Amino acid sequence: MSRYYFYVGSWQSPRNPDAIRGITIGTYENGKLIPIKRVHEDVNVSMLTYDGKRKVLYTSNELPLTDKGPGGRANAYKADLETGDLEEISNISSFGKMPSFVAYDPLGDFLVLTNHSMGNVILKTVQDKNGEFHLVNEYDETAAVLYELNEDGQIVRACDIVKHTGHGGRPGQTNPHMHSVRFTPDGKYVFICDKGNDGYYVYRLDRGNKKLVLADRLDSVPGAAPRYSALHPVLPIIYFNNESARLLTAARYGEDGKLEKLGDWSTTWEDVDDESEAGQSDLMISEDGRFLYNIIRADNMISVFETDPESGEPKLIQMTEAAGTGQERDLCFSPDGKYLFMSAVADGNVYRYTIGEDGKLSDKELALEDIAPGAMIFIKAD
Repeated sequence: MSRYYFYVGSWQSPRNPDAIRGITIGTYENGKLIPIKRVHEDVNVSMLTYDGKRKVLYTSNELPLTDKGPGGRANAYKADLETGDLEEISNISSFGKMPSFVAYDPLGDFLVLTNHSMGNVILKTVQDKNGEFHLVNEYDETAAVLYELNEDGQIVRACDIVKHTGHGGRPGQTNPHMHSVRFTPDGKYVFICDKGNDGYYVYRLDRGNKKLVLADRLDSVPGAAPRYSALHPVLPIIYFNNESARLLTAARYGEDGKLEKLGDWSTTWEDVDDESEAGQSDLMISEDGRFLYNIIRADNMISVFETDPESGEPKLIQMTEAAGTGQERDLCFSPDGKYLFMSAVADGNVYRYTIGEDGKLSDKELALEDIAPGAMIFIKAD
């Protein structure tokens, strides 16, 4: 029987300023999470990703500044699969405030990190071509960073940075806020959700020149605030959820990276005021692509979709209660696919759901307490 470690990154947010930080290490045995220790307590983890070949765990360290300077950090840790321990091998600037997500290149050459940034405003005076003076607001930059990795998995340097512009129509959309990034399985394209300017972006990874090249952009429903994405493992289809709208968006992507929107689907059976904040957070797809799981924080629910095997279109099949805190953040499948774990930041706990043959969730149980979970991952030890 294979052995697995779990790693839970603790996340301290403005809503939970007293929450712990760091990474909790433990073992996974017969559906149970058994904690061992907490390490690297200076790291505020917003996302985790893993290079199984080189045994390196990467984190986005979500901070506006650190003792190393302004902005957050990208960290890399070598995993000791005998003990589960993590040795830091890289600690580099995120080149922006509040890094929100990090994704590992399937071919092992690069890492991509998104910075959410903040809504800080600087008031400046500018002079136009006619000599007239005006006041303008300037906001923090929002950038995605392409990092080069060496043969040991260390983060060598930032080799490209792309920046977004524009804004949406809601109060929190005064400037761009990149929230997540995903690679296609072949490593050819990168998808980025920007909840500040209502954009679903596709970038082509130019490996030779070590650049991210814009391939396409698809607009969301106005004010929807795209947050996370999930790629179908078989079909060339990507799903997006939206932080400010109870909608699941699906699109087909072509060999050229162009997006063809398939539609928007409600993530709830209830009639909800379109102006109310949805607070959707994580979105995950099962390994076989049959089922999608989506958190709606404002409703304290997880919505479950079944996908059509040919078209990929999602059908809502279940809504089940989440943790009840209003700040559920992360979903993670168990290595055996039997369970779905949910991280609830506000109450500090991780919960476990049993996944049925029909994809539906049942038997919610408390799995870990008091660790302010922001992201979770399993790593095979043998």
